[in-house]
Amino acid sequence: MCEKCGCSSRPPLPRAAVPHRHAHPGGAGHVHAGDPAAALLAANERHAAENRGFLRARGCFALNLRAFASSRAAELVRRLEADHGAELGLRTIDAARLDALGASHGHGDAPAAGDLGVPAMDAHMIGHALDRLDWAGCRLVVIANAGSAVCQAVYDLGETARATVFSVHEGERKPLKTPLIFENADLVLVNEMDDAAACGFDRAAALANIRQVAPTADVIETAPATGAGLPALRDWLIRHSAPPDTRHPLPKQGASK
Repeated sequence: MCEKCGCSSRPPLPRAAVPHRHAHPGGAGHVHAGDPAAALLAANERHAAENRGFLRARGCFALNLRAFASSRAAELVRRLEADHGAELGLRTIDAARLDALGASHGHGDAPAAGDLGVPAMDAHMIGHALDRLDWAGCRLVVIANAGSAVCQAVYDLGETARATVFSVHEGERKPLKTPLIFENADLVLVNEMDDAAACGFDRAAALANIRQVAPTADVIETAPATGAGLPALRDWLIRHSAPPDTRHPLPKQGASK
């Protein structure tokens, strides 16, 4: 997309500009137009809209998989690829693959994961990755997001749906501590459920906390080590990536809605 966005001459991103949202009583959270990050967010939204059209034209479903550093989301994605990748027509975009595809920003302004100044992944990067992706048989793209929870929550990548992953090791109060990354999720994945008993994870409290901040999200409990929950995640992806006129409800599984 270089010829479209002019990124070869794009100036460095403003590391001091931290995008943030805040809520007014009775209103939704938003970013003020005068905030230092407003122009960056506006440019990102333009790239996201282009990505969304690009994916729609190919009939491809894209899941923005947002995760905390300790969620072990990478293991979950690897297990999904190994068990169901061929069936799903799955391609994954993560930090390593962005580098391999040459899709990172590439002029000294690419942030490290966790840098609060700019997102570790933005729609501009993802657009370059989509241009270079192997599309043969691809029906599903999973974007294994990285960076701060704030940036992952705020930056639209052009995805079709959003998922948020957290581990039982992070505790059942995680959705209440960092609600922004949960509140617009279509799917919440509670990972490493095979360790729940060992770390004293309160499953009922966790589900209640998820419902408090993401009342419409589906919930699936997963364990990459054992493969538990992976069939339910596969079914969720199949159902949501199907053409609208062929979708049908799936039987309830585990904590899935």
